[in-house]
Amino acid sequence: MRDMKRPRLSLSLVLLSMGLVACGGGSTKPPAEPDATDPQSSAPATDPGAGTATGEEMSEEELAALAEVEAQEADAGAAPVGAEGAREVVYRMTPDGLKVEVEGAVFAPTAKSYMTPEGYGVEITVEATSKIEGVLANPEGGPLAFGGRVIRKTGRVDTFGDKRSGGGTKALSPTSPQKFSRKWPIANVSLLSPGDELQLEIGLWGYGPKDGTMKPVRRCASVKLKASSSGATPSIDAPPQ
Repeated sequence: MRDMKRPRLSLSLVLLSMGLVACGGGSTKPPAEPDATDPQSSAPATDPGAGTATGEEMSEEELAALAEVEAQEADAGAAPVGAEGAREVVYRMTPDGLKVEVEGAVFAPTAKSYMTPEGYGVEITVEATSKIEGVLANPEGGPLAFGGRVIRKTGRVDTFGDKRSGGGTKALSPTSPQKFSRKWPIANVSLLSPGDELQLEIGLWGYGPKDGTMKPVRRCASVKLKASSSGATPSIDAPPQ
């Protein structure tokens, strides 16, 4: 068993209008035009969420900001979302897989690949339990936020990051556990072909005590998936230190 305790992660949030995630006051870039000579660039995404992608290399700042989530809850009846804050997040590797502990709640993410005629994708499923009365942000794409990059076999790097759409919440309490899932890729990102590698960062749009402040869990888990001619098996772990 491996316990990892991250002291008081900073959860400041930045949402870029074009869906590409960056830190601080970094500038945004418009989406790159698809490469008409690369058949991967025209492959349709399966079950997309809201988001955009480009074919440009990410900076170190952008890599550090993967899975950043929007700071404003659009649902007027929901608990307020904290624009900034810090709290303890504990990652535990158990015989049953990764467990992420946040303010009385435990999130257990798993990853499973799937195949279509266009290529490989991955579905993330999270089982959530809580010792307290809590609430999860639940916008149109569900509680999960995605960011990351795909390293194509051609050497091209496609980066992507979510844009939040809509509001809503889910109750999470000792008597109301939750199970939710989401498929990757998101919009404007192609499925994996043999030789492609996915580096996916997973976050939660928001979680907090029912009568407190709901904040995002910016870095919940990391998934790697490399496709080959014989298949694709994802691995899931705590975010890198």
